[in-house]
Parts: sequence; C-alpha cells; structure tokens
Amino acid sequence: MSIRLAQLPDRSRESCGRYNKSVSISQNFTVRAERTVVRAWLWRRILFAADEGVGWECWGTELDLKIVEAHQSLGINAFTKLSDNEIPRNYFHWVTAYHVLEHVYDPVPTLEKMFKMLKHGGRIYIGVPNMDGLIPRLFRGCWYNLGVPVHPQQFSAKTLVRCLRNAGFQDIRLRHRSLTQGLLGSIQFALNDILWRATGHKRVNMFLRDNRLCQVIALPFTKLMDAVGFGDAIEVTARKI
Repeated sequence: MSIRLAQLPDRSRESCGRYNKSVSISQNFTVRAERTVVRAWLWRRILFAADEGVGWECWGTELDLKIVEAHQSLGINAFTKLSDNEIPRNYFHWVTAYHVLEHVYDPVPTLEKMFKMLKHGGRIYIGVPNMDGLIPRLFRGCWYNLGVPVHPQQFSAKTLVRCLRNAGFQDIRLRHRSLTQGLLGSIQFALNDILWRATGHKRVNMFLRDNRLCQVIALPFTKLMDAVGFGDAIEVTARKI
C-alpha cells in the first residue's frame, strides 16, 4: 500500500519530514529489498509517506479523533488509545516516539510496552528535550522546552539511556539534534518575563521563535551546541536483541 503525503491531514504532513529523518539516523536500520512489508508503530505521531517499492504497514496513536478518523479512512491502523491486550507483541520492525516520553508520567513502563511490541532485531527511535543542554542551564525557568505543566518528565542523555536499558533495550545510539525554537523560544520567554515584571502586564509573544530571519541566524548556534554535546534536544535509537 502506498499513500501519498498530500492525502494526509496537515499535522501529519508537517511532521512527515521528521519521520523520514528518524529512519535515516539509524545506521543499522535499513529497508531491505527482499522485505515486502515494514511494520511501523508511530506513538502519538501517525505519519505515512509514499513508499518506493517497499510496503509499509503503519500503526499509530493520536489524541485528536479527527486525525485518527482521517487516517482510518485511508486504511491505516490508527487509534486514540489501545489497551495492553490490543497491542501486537513481537510484531513491529520500527517504533518511534518523537517528543512523547516527556509527556508521560511513567516513562519506563511505556518503554517496556514498546519493547514488547518490537520484533527481535527491531529498533526504537526517540526524541526528547535535553535538560543538561546549554540553553536550559542558561535560561533555567525560561527554557522553552521546560514545558510545565505539559512536560511532567525531563531527561538528560544519561537518564534516557538508563531508562532504555532498564526497559531491555541494547545497542543504544544517541546524538544531539536541537531545533532553533529551543534557543529562540527561550530568548523570547526571557524577554516576555522582563516585560511582564517591568509593566505588570503578562503577554505571550512568540515573534522571535516564529520569525524566519531569526531562525536562519539561530541555526548555526544550535548546530554548534549539538556538535559539542550541549544541544537542548536529543535523539536515540536502540534495538531489541
């Protein structure tokens, strides 16, 4: 089955590039020509790109019912939630949870659930904010990715790797991969806080974060922080042996 990107709801189209990049960052995960179907589970990110001669069986969860219904109409296994009994065991080649773990209260049990879903040799891809990065150290409470109260969890590289190992994963590979919104959003939050204290009026202004010129200027700084291991977001792949 091949579903073209244009057929997807806006939010899925916007995120599909991230999913394609998530597949490419793993040096060990390749779609082999002899494999007729690659089964992928997308945790709270239902994405589907047009394949190139390889079939993709795509499952996923999403909180937005309208997006779920749109994907179901295209023949994708989409759900708002699943009980443990409904989730296939030892079935998926690939599970991805892009900026999901920081939103859950029980990250290790969630990772254990993902571990059970994977076939032996299958891989998981995870992206989370990095609380040990330079930006959170500098901006502290104004760090954009702090995300209180929607981020009940925060991770460093060490704590994320520890959680993955506790869930049973091996062959863990980590890299820093920040977005400009982390730096620009933090600067904007700090400026908003200064203006709030000076004027007594609380305003939510995200001009810096959303301005294209600011994004271009900030990009080299975010790449530099990633290169030296101080980015404010990390991505990990790990394998079920």
